[in-house]
Amino acid sequence: MPSTADALSRAPVASPKPKDIELNKLTEAFASSSTLTLPATDQGLEEIRDAQRLDKECVLSEKFAGQLQGASSSQTPQTSNRSTGETLENISGRQEDFDEKLTTVAQKVGKRDEIDKLGKALGFEPDDIQRYVDTNMKNPDVSYMGTLSMLRYWRKKQTRAIECKALKGVLRKAGQIHLADELFGT
Repeated sequence: MPSTADALSRAPVASPKPKDIELNKLTEAFASSSTLTLPATDQGLEEIRDAQRLDKECVLSEKFAGQLQGASSSQTPQTSNRSTGETLENISGRQEDFDEKLTTVAQKVGKRDEIDKLGKALGFEPDDIQRYVDTNMKNPDVSYMGTLSMLRYWRKKQTRAIECKALKGVLRKAGQIHLADELFGT
């Protein structure tokens, strides 16, 4: 998946020349090989992704890049999703709404024992939960980014169709009944 900066640095070409195609292949090969040698852990990369998801400029840039890509494809977002009756904007909005719910959970579940219960309800092992808690404590100010990373990692294993119901169940299992009701109703 190309990065936001990478996506914005390219202008779509209607009919690329052979030298453009070759340059693109070389650039992709270089980018792929250089990322293999980065001293970044999976958790470190997830933290970077999380920070980009929370950065309003990154979110706007990504949306803009997606609109450019959609405009250059043969189907517009509205026609490609017409069979489901949804536009990409509706789907994107739902995903952002759910991410806001995850952020709310991460902010409100702040005590160590609450994070442990949440992590266990999400299916994480104690050592993994500890790493997310350590991420919360990395800076002088305690943050919720480790907890948010844990929730987002869990989300990747869920289907979009049931993620709200699944999160409500997880919150109830973790003893966060009031928060589950606040986010999803009774």
